[in-house]
Amino acid sequence: MSCPFTGLNEISAIFIKPILRPDPPIGIKIVLYDQTWTWTSEHLPPTQLNEWRNLGDPVIDSFFEKYGEQLKNNEDTYTFIEQLSLHEQQHICNGSCRDFCIINFTKDIRQRPTWFNKEQIQRGQQFFLKYSPIPVISIFFYTLILGYGFQQLNDVLIKTQYLSSADLAETYRRLVETLQMIIHTTTGDVDNFDQTFLDVIRVRLLHGMVRYKIKKYTRLYHNQVPINQEDSLITLLGFSFGVLYCIEERMGIRISIEDKQSYLHLWRYIGWLIGIKDEFLDYMSSYNSTRIISESIFYHYYLPSQISKHFVHHSMMALYTYTSMPMSFKYYIGISQMLLGKQLSEALAIDQPPMDFFHLYTITFVFQIFRFLSWLITFNFRVYNNWIIERNKISLNTFIQKKLNNQLRNFSLFKNYESDKNSVEAKSLKDCPCGYYQKKHEGIIKTNDIGIFRLRKPLSFSFVLQILFFIFFCFFLLIRK
Repeated sequence: MSCPFTGLNEISAIFIKPILRPDPPIGIKIVLYDQTWTWTSEHLPPTQLNEWRNLGDPVIDSFFEKYGEQLKNNEDTYTFIEQLSLHEQQHICNGSCRDFCIINFTKDIRQRPTWFNKEQIQRGQQFFLKYSPIPVISIFFYTLILGYGFQQLNDVLIKTQYLSSADLAETYRRLVETLQMIIHTTTGDVDNFDQTFLDVIRVRLLHGMVRYKIKKYTRLYHNQVPINQEDSLITLLGFSFGVLYCIEERMGIRISIEDKQSYLHLWRYIGWLIGIKDEFLDYMSSYNSTRIISESIFYHYYLPSQISKHFVHHSMMALYTYTSMPMSFKYYIGISQMLLGKQLSEALAIDQPPMDFFHLYTITFVFQIFRFLSWLITFNFRVYNNWIIERNKISLNTFIQKKLNNQLRNFSLFKNYESDKNSVEAKSLKDCPCGYYQKKHEGIIKTNDIGIFRLRKPLSFSFVLQILFFIFFCFFLLIRK
């Protein structure tokens, strides 16, 4: 069969569904929303990436197949495995796992891969802490929002109602819980595995539980594995390469190649812990190869749907409503608009409301401050940088503890998710308090903002009179003086 792109100089992949995107010829220009690149022999074509979608996590999947029925609701899966390893002495894994069985899982996860470099991982942690809160902003307003454009990831979110809860407060808490794992891995001691990396293992068990439940109770994934190797790599690349790309290409902040490599090495290790195959993690051995695999996956499966737009709006409203920073909804939308670009903003339905000059100037000014502070870091003043690292380490952990009320997320709690007998969309999306569908049909967003600031409730007439009276009283005192 001949290539359908023969004779073309570029491919506009926006108009091609992911399942219909054939392998591009080498040398052709790919155009996908605000992203443009040339396809090379190093890029991975869709036919090869499709094979990754049939691969799960053999070690964890074998565990749930054998012991899933024994787990009780809200039981800690990791503790169950620890107890199991003390009493059971049998093999349940096949030859495709990493040469160890679930019975030795809690022991062997602490073993390090051959390419593990402690100094690089520590430098990757220091990069995150030095530049904080810039990476955090990149995660929430770029990586998270952009990631909703991968439809297959949204299918899992709908099934589990994770991040799609009708309660915006619950969605905000889950966003903070996701940040919890990142904070622990970037602020913890590399040699203290349980305090630093155990959250990653618990997320791995969470993924295995979701795979087990979806395959048991639904028929959506009869041809592919839910949360497969490509899905896991998409998430990993978002938190690693996506953050670096956003900081450097979207915010205009220069990052040294050493910091890039170290931050990627940290996330490569996290990927190893979370169950991604070593042969796929090899693509994260350098910044250039990570960019190539990111472009390959982006071409393979990126196409925002109606559900993508709802998730974007839902998360934005949760951040806007419950975050500590009392800024307007237009301010939060504006940050993502500037980071994503015009076409992606339109595709994800965050191009409205458009930024006015005041919001544009304010956000631009904030980014300029970030660039200035990042410029100071490049001088490598040891005392200053150490102070910044320790200060941000304390403030990030304090933030997590405060937002979660000292009740940290146990990611591996076994949950009895409801089966898909009723329409989850009708139950939790159409009537969602974030108001996306109302905005879609009426074209309005109901907020109580004044300028760039958020108000908890509309201004009452009596409150306005009180403000005017206070201003008049202050003016009167000034005149008397």
